Amino acid sequence: MGTTYEESTPWCPQQPTPPEDTPNVVVIVLDDVGFSDLGCFGSDIETPAMDALASGGLRYTNFHTTTLCSPTRASLLTGRNHHSVGMRMLSNFDTGFPSGRGRVTKAAAMLPEVLRDNGFNTMAVGKWHLAPMEQTTASGPYTQWPLSRGFERYYGFLETETDSFYPELFYDNHAVAPPKTPEEGYHLSEDLVDRAIEFVTDQTSVTPEKPFFMYMAFGAAHAPHQAPREYLEKYRGRFDHGWDAERATRHARQIERGILARARKLPLGLGAGGQHTVQALQAEHPRGWPVMTPAHRITAYVDRAATSDEGVLVSLGNISSGYVLYGKDNRQVYEYNFLGTRYTVTSAEELPVGPAELTFAFDKTGDMRGVGHLYVSGRSVGSADIPRVLPHFLGWQGLDIGRDTLSPSSPSYDGEFAFTGKFEKVVFTVAPDEAGTTPFERID
Repeated sequence: MGTTYEESTPWCPQQPTPPEDTPNVVVIVLDDVGFSDLGCFGSDIETPAMDALASGGLRYTNFHTTTLCSPTRASLLTGRNHHSVGMRMLSNFDTGFPSGRGRVTKAAAMLPEVLRDNGFNTMAVGKWHLAPMEQTTASGPYTQWPLSRGFERYYGFLETETDSFYPELFYDNHAVAPPKTPEEGYHLSEDLVDRAIEFVTDQTSVTPEKPFFMYMAFGAAHAPHQAPREYLEKYRGRFDHGWDAERATRHARQIERGILARARKLPLGLGAGGQHTVQALQAEHPRGWPVMTPAHRITAYVDRAATSDEGVLVSLGNISSGYVLYGKDNRQVYEYNFLGTRYTVTSAEELPVGPAELTFAFDKTGDMRGVGHLYVSGRSVGSADIPRVLPHFLGWQGLDIGRDTLSPSSPSYDGEFAFTGKFEKVVFTVAPDEAGTTPFERID
């Protein structure tokens, strides 16, 4: 560039152009689908499209995941260990440490960024789950959304899961409604495929010579498990023989097809350890609803002999999260621990002396948030907002609140490890006795 027009020479930088034989790249991510769930890997479930891809290509049998959504996706799209790119846990949580910021660090290049900068069109449909939870609203910020991490087109949902019939959808950087209703035949999986075809058609109709990268991350088979009725009817009763029989059949098919070595033995199932093991597992994970679900409810029957009777009624959780219902200073209290942030609901009235039914109920008011209510014998005595709760599938339900401290509180626990924890006062009431009463006993 000179000081005058005559002394200057125009120059337009050339855009990167991949070689003519550069293939298109399609990456398909199936959430919570097991190794043997595809027909080409030994399943009785019909997956003709995937089977066709397998028969015309290669099947690999040594791919590793992190067993969690966000870390696996971060590793897949960066080619690096998930800890080194800031995603040791789900994107829902920011630990404050570099390995767990709930986002992929900008210092790590992502595959769509590299391909876009080298002449590919980049497109994504489906589940993202690589942006911090608080950034996945319509107001952003958008710095960790697909269009800010290398993708030029996007259609899907940003968080860990969504309803397959009534999904929360985003098109590029703005929220959109599903194109039709379930009554009109809508299902998210089909919608994602249609949108992927649309994106590819948009490009190939104008620049067919340009390669594209398509990232397809389906919501199925992750929760919520919602299939079209015709599929439910198609497979109804097919697996009534039970999981143990099904896994043995699939294992035999995999050996027959050369997917597994003949010397590979089937691992023991949960029931192989005998009744003691099964009981221990049931003790770790008792039946019921954890706080993370819309229907969470705790009820304890007490009979207070005096106003000084107080203590813990119900507690579930671990060092990361959990809840406890207790009586203190003559009032009913519910406390919920969200990764160290505690939300408390306290009754406005003092607890009565004598028999009473104490209840906590959680009503969902939005995505992973709600209102906690306290009741005494059916009468409302207090409520408070609980703005953040863990999604139900991350609940630490069933783990004793003191297990991490390694301090036993019950040497008689019948399981494969000591029931642990340490409380100043503990009262556990499960149900009334045969006479219909449950004493509220103070334990020092």
